[in-house]
Amino acid sequence: MVELRQEIEALEKLNKFLEGKILRLTQVEDSPEHWIKIESQDTIFTIVSAYSDPVTKKILESINEKPLTISEIIERTNLPQTTTYRKINEMIHSKLIRSVGLFLNKDHKRVHSFSAVIKHMRMYFEENEVLMFVIAEDNAFP
Repeated sequence: MVELRQEIEALEKLNKFLEGKILRLTQVEDSPEHWIKIESQDTIFTIVSAYSDPVTKKILESINEKPLTISEIIERTNLPQTTTYRKINEMIHSKLIRSVGLFLNKDHKRVHSFSAVIKHMRMYFEENEVLMFVIAEDNAFP
């Protein structure tokens, strides 16, 4: 519970970002059944931690709209290759991203394209509880 409180404090740095997301999401005309309530505090902690890390957040934002290969992610984010690979592996392990296709690149090597699992999220703070709702890719939520 102490770690969760520390992550909540870290969220204050992201407050403007989250407020903007929430305001935009309230205008989304998705029916309520598309929103999934996250019950596990461990899962909430994982998601909050990912979006609190600037590098991970940058990668997640780059693949939110359309799947990209690792080389495309590196090109769009200007992140170092080793950092990108490490963060991608962490996010695969945490089930925050997934491979959505295998393609041949220009060198005729097979490469994966990755997509963010969470497309939209809402967070609410009620007394001693954090409530999180997400819209995720079909059959892809961790």
